[in-house]
Amino acid sequence: MESAHSPTGAPAIGGAYSAQLGQVRSPTLGEWVIRLALLGGFVVGLVWPADELPTDHQLYGRVLLVLIGAAYLLASVGPVLLRVYQQVQARPLLVIIPQIALFALFSSFIQSVYPEPAEFLFFGIFIFLAASAAVLNVPPLQRADISLGLILVTVPLLMPVVPDTPFYGNAPEKPLALRVMAFLPPVLLLLVTNRQQKQRLNLLFICALLALWYAAQFGTLPARPGGGEADVIAQLMIPVAALYVVALAGRFEHLGFSFRPTLRQISVTTSNAVLLAAIFVPLGLVTGALVPSFNGPSPLEALGHWLGLFLLKALPEEMILRGALITYLRDDLRFSGLVAAGVSVVLSGVTNWPGLGWLLVLNAIASAFYARIFLATGNVVAAGVVHATLIWTLWLLFGA
Repeated sequence: MESAHSPTGAPAIGGAYSAQLGQVRSPTLGEWVIRLALLGGFVVGLVWPADELPTDHQLYGRVLLVLIGAAYLLASVGPVLLRVYQQVQARPLLVIIPQIALFALFSSFIQSVYPEPAEFLFFGIFIFLAASAAVLNVPPLQRADISLGLILVTVPLLMPVVPDTPFYGNAPEKPLALRVMAFLPPVLLLLVTNRQQKQRLNLLFICALLALWYAAQFGTLPARPGGGEADVIAQLMIPVAALYVVALAGRFEHLGFSFRPTLRQISVTTSNAVLLAAIFVPLGLVTGALVPSFNGPSPLEALGHWLGLFLLKALPEEMILRGALITYLRDDLRFSGLVAAGVSVVLSGVTNWPGLGWLLVLNAIASAFYARIFLATGNVVAAGVVHATLIWTLWLLFGA
């Protein structure tokens, strides 16, 4: 007989979870067309010869990563999610095989960007361990789980400051004190929760997401001398890996991960986006944090830039900071929505450290609105759309 709970604390297949998925209406013809187009683009991207592209391997890598990010979004489809979740329960170790196969498909490209064997192996092992930790997160909490989780979080925080290390990305340099602050969330969770709450702690899942996210934010990426486009590609791979971890852990249902917005969700999202813009832009202009500088891109370039921001930056960050974190603190640990939102704002400020002064204030205001939208709509996609649109607007009008 199946257990009442999943490895990550969600209801098991055969219980309320599968019943809820069974009530999801069948996709419309238009939705199937979109999903098949995404999947078709993903397959084409995998088999397209790199040497036939008009530019070098960098463009090839960018195209593949965007297509893979789109393919992971297919996990929002109820039957797909149900199938993934069943495989996680029945064969947790076998679920890692697709990740190994994917890494193998990209091996020639990755080696062209990171020719050093140590860099190549580090990158693969780090992502593999993070995904494995999320999948193997089984209550009750064990001491070995605590050790593995804290090690996963520590690696991306300390690696960039280790002398003579070849692993250093192009993320902004951040002080050691900030890295210590980023290490505190999982430690505080262990300290402030009682024994009963620790049984629902899902520490490995939380640490896996934090480790992947910190790797992008703190610069723990294999990098060649001179950086440039190679580091940009490495930055894109981390959020995509985070999407994969969330998909494996069966967390989409708990994040309100839906592309079927209701009229109320659209209304709430739009009103909050307008209010955010009305506060953010004038305050940025008055304080000098924002300086007008129109980019003037073509419509196709502008659309591609927004899609890239949404798939590879805004949505993964919202899934972690708002979807996973707020839901976890509110539903599992019984914190109030206001406290959970506050924690997400603070953690966003720590890892997206823009410097002191008004930039920090503007970042906090935006993060508070993202949390407000998620709490009001229960849909992480809504917060991701607003997040991506704000960053895109800053890029378009202010060159930020």
